[in-house]
Amino acid sequence: MYSIVNQKRYWNASYQICWVLKESNSRDESFHVQRWVDTYLPVDKKVPRRIALSSYGILQGAEDAEDLDAYDDEVKASLRDIAWINIGEHPGGSSTSWSRLEMLYAQNRIRVLAEMEAAKPDIVIFGGTCSLLWNDLVGGYFSYHLQHLHFHDESLDERAYQDADDEGPLFLEMPHPGVRKWRDQEYASRIIRMVSAWERGAYDLEMEW
Repeated sequence: MYSIVNQKRYWNASYQICWVLKESNSRDESFHVQRWVDTYLPVDKKVPRRIALSSYGILQGAEDAEDLDAYDDEVKASLRDIAWINIGEHPGGSSTSWSRLEMLYAQNRIRVLAEMEAAKPDIVIFGGTCSLLWNDLVGGYFSYHLQHLHFHDESLDERAYQDADDEGPLFLEMPHPGVRKWRDQEYASRIIRMVSAWERGAYDLEMEW
């Protein structure tokens, strides 16, 4: 499938992790983000570096990302263990306005949703894109009955969702991995700690929020 970086590694991973992001930052119209990630493991760039730290921490059952080094061979190789879906099919600039993102989703909606469905993820991490897909998650396309996970650790204040009937993946709603307000390890640690809390059942499901 187009969104999966490396088929063999993805399906052999302990979790199938799917990232849903905005659009690639490139001037090359032929740029293929999954091929680029698989070939170069480009942790010299902020976005793939944070994705590597987060994904490796999840797959290795780490407590957080504070002791992880994105340039370690095993950590950066975790970029091959994921599915990477961009809302924009073709590269764009270094930033994407909300109006442009809405237009891109309208154009690419069926592709994006079909790629997510085919990846059969256990965990979906939205990088600033969750609200775009929300109506299709709870209505039109997937029709999940999503509930909010209220984590017992009050410091975990990003939103996470799970189907009331335990169908489908864990959904994490995060800012885009290019966000400036956190260090790399802080960004990744929040994701790792949310997944760990989910694994341990350290949360309550909220019907209304």
